[in-house]
Amino acid sequence: MHARLSADHPEACQAPLAIGHHPTLSFRYDPVAKIIRITGVGAWSVDYVDVHFAELAVLIDRVRGQHGEVLALVDLSRAPVQSDKVAERIHRATAQLYTPRDRIALIVQSFLLKAQMKRATWQANTAIFVSPHAAETWLCAHRAD
Repeated sequence: MHARLSADHPEACQAPLAIGHHPTLSFRYDPVAKIIRITGVGAWSVDYVDVHFAELAVLIDRVRGQHGEVLALVDLSRAPVQSDKVAERIHRATAQLYTPRDRIALIVQSFLLKAQMKRATWQANTAIFVSPHAAETWLCAHRAD
C-alpha cells in the first residue's frame, strides 16, 4: 500500500530525487516475522502523510487483532529530515496508532540523525537504529509470542 497524492497536487513531489524515484511511504506485512515493514523515501507533504497513516491504520488494526501487538520496522534511511509540520504530524499519528504494547524500530541514515531524533519526545516503545539488523533484532526480542 502507498500513500497517494494526485500528480497535479502542489506538494506531490517536493524534494529532488534521482530520476525514476518519487517521495514514497509504503508498507507491507511480513507474516513470517509478524512485522509491518514501512519504508520512507524523499520528503513528504502533510496531506501525503495523512493518507499514509489512514491506510496504515487499517493494517495495524488487523495485525493487532490477530497478534495482540504490532511490531513495526520503519526504514527512513533514504528519507531526509522532514519539515517541522510533517514531523509533527508523524509524531501525532504515531502516538494515536500505536499502543504501549506495540514496538516500533526506526532506521535512520546516520548517528547524527539518530542523536537528533532521540531528543524528540518518542514513546518508550520506540527505538532508533542505524543498523537494519539491530532494529529487527530488537523488535524480535520483544515479541509477545
